[in-house]
Amino acid sequence: MSCTQDDVERIEETAAAAEPSAGSPAPSRHAGADAGINRRASARAPGPFDGRRIGILETPIKIFDLSVGGCFILSMHEQQPGVMMTLRIDLPDQPTITVTAQSLYSRAEFGFAVLFVNVDPGTRAKLEAAVQTALALSAPQ
Repeated sequence: MSCTQDDVERIEETAAAAEPSAGSPAPSRHAGADAGINRRASARAPGPFDGRRIGILETPIKIFDLSVGGCFILSMHEQQPGVMMTLRIDLPDQPTITVTAQSLYSRAEFGFAVLFVNVDPGTRAKLEAAVQTALALSAPQ
């Protein structure tokens, strides 16, 4: 399953509304409804990343658009907005992290966006380092 430009823009708009801005807008790599301006303060790594949703059972998940503020989870099942969950995410060149997330936006048979909540400074630092590593690895040589 792959993301379309419309999917990426919807994810960006939803997360941008939920993630506080820190300073001036940064240029986006996606031109769209925001005229090429990304209102998010955090860089995003496209992924995919492996992870697990923790509950009664551990469910494997695929993660895209990972940032310190949240991510997009591929899922064939609809997720209602506002649902709290625990995620374990395997990061590149960093230890696996565990975060609490809240669902923001769902697209039936595609997936849903989540916002990370109450992220401690150590986990935030690992996320920042992992996103930078992933971006460097995905950059054209």
